[in-house]
Amino acid sequence: MPLIGVARGIYLIGGPMLTHMLDANVYLVLSEKRRGIVIDSGTGLGFENMLRNILELGINPFKDIEYVILTHCHIDHAGGASALYYGLGVKTVAHEPDSLFIREGNPDKTLAKKLGLEFKPSPITVNLRKEYETLEVDEMVFEIIHTPGHTQGSVSVYFEIHGNKVLALGDTILSEEQNEDFHALKRSLSKILQYDFEIVLGGHDYISKNGRAFIEKFLMKLKVEQLS
Repeated sequence: MPLIGVARGIYLIGGPMLTHMLDANVYLVLSEKRRGIVIDSGTGLGFENMLRNILELGINPFKDIEYVILTHCHIDHAGGASALYYGLGVKTVAHEPDSLFIREGNPDKTLAKKLGLEFKPSPITVNLRKEYETLEVDEMVFEIIHTPGHTQGSVSVYFEIHGNKVLALGDTILSEEQNEDFHALKRSLSKILQYDFEIVLGGHDYISKNGRAFIEKFLMKLKVEQLS
């Protein structure tokens, strides 16, 4: 299946229906000058299909992609980082301690062992440690927010493009039992709800309208479940 345009300048280039059945969603965000970043990388098993989708957009993957931001260390999101780094020279970005697990290829923390896969270790070019950090590509500014809960080093990415306000959050809105720290998750959700956004780019789905309202409902559901 070919790539999917989510909104102007935002493309879904990887995922279970696009590249490999075990891949989480992979997004490409392009500036006015057609340079950009990738958010997450899939398992790496669908790398050739992902590369084909990038080329379909007329992008030179060797010079037009500046960064891949890894929302967390799980193999369906970060397993393709080594292919992007070694194959295309793309700078890798991740937050501690998940960045350590990606560099090591930790089979347990990356869930590779659980899925019966091999995690190929990848260097991390930009090792994040702060609660809030920013990256810039041309006119685009990406605010990277530390949002632990699903994993200790999970991040969300806020940016504006062509008038759209967007939040990419990996697996932050998965169910309670799929998170390492329930209380940290609630704090992280409250943190990202301080932002004004409409589009949500999730690890396994995306919401093109009313994304903020969806996260508000998800947080309320978590609070109700905790009380019950």
